[in-house]
Amino acid sequence: MTGSRKYNFKCQSFPNTIEQERRRRGWTVTKLAELSGVSRCSITAYETWAAGGIVPKQQMKSVTDTTAQMIADALEVTPEQLFKHYAEAAAEHKPRVKPFSTRAERDGAILKALEPAKYTALKMCGVLQCKDVWCEMDDVIAIAYETVVEVAEEALERGIAAGICFDAIACGAVKKKFLRLRKYYGEKCRKADLVSYEAYFPLHDPASSYRFEDRYELREECREAVRTLSPERRRDPYIAELLEELAL
Repeated sequence: MTGSRKYNFKCQSFPNTIEQERRRRGWTVTKLAELSGVSRCSITAYETWAAGGIVPKQQMKSVTDTTAQMIADALEVTPEQLFKHYAEAAAEHKPRVKPFSTRAERDGAILKALEPAKYTALKMCGVLQCKDVWCEMDDVIAIAYETVVEVAEEALERGIAAGICFDAIACGAVKKKFLRLRKYYGEKCRKADLVSYEAYFPLHDPASSYRFEDRYELREECREAVRTLSPERRRDPYIAELLEELAL
């Protein structure tokens, strides 16, 4: 099944009568795949689940309304006849609504969602536990803004779930984006640090003498000094402790 297809809802893919309907017509899985536009592997998986078997991909336990309709059209039956749980899922589905109808309204919604999206990104950037990966503040915010625009474009085209505001949808998308980045970079050694003068720092007291700039400059000076250290000096307990504290 092609993951890029748009759909409205999913239902449990078994029990189903795909194999029975296919065999009744004397078709092979390959022929049904060609006529329906659904991959041969997906159809085989749906039939395997229905027969009580196990398939490698757990997502095949569910089927989208789009895929169900494509298979049903090829077999000249209704999705309800093929999938036992289709009618129930269709009844529970809430139609998508468009939060805005024009690009001007979309642009206004984007501007309104930028601040909460930025806040979400600053909260989520800590999940990037990567070795030797440094996140610039501008990059973190840019990821959030780009995600908001993408979500707004899709909402203009397809709408969003009824009863949910666009800001919530956008922030949820930003959160998922950072979780995907975390998986992409890998969870190795330490949290990626924020190297920006405008970084959000929960424990920072504006009235104190702490300055993020000083910490950043000190780190850069230490980095430069480390490059000139011999291996013997790096093994010195005191220096090793400092390097560990500074994550160098």
